[in-house]
Amino acid sequence: MAFFLEKEKTGSMPYVLIDEEKRYMKIMGESYHENIVGFFQEIGAWLDIFLETDFGHFTCDIELLYFNSSTAK
Repeated sequence: MAFFLEKEKTGSMPYVLIDEEKRYMKIMGESYHENIVGFFQEIGAWLDIFLETDFGHFTCDIELLYFNSSTAK
């Protein structure tokens, strides 16, 4: 079963959409939450596994209007 994740945008966290079946990821908004590691942990874990596969192509759209140093890490 393909991985699918959708997180709605909040005041300090971006909108995230990951659709493994369509080989597409989108991150949009602002990212400056205090617990940024917790927010992106599931996304990072999935990416680690996905990038080890022979996936052919993958589209990633990122539109961050603002992000803090924790997000950049």
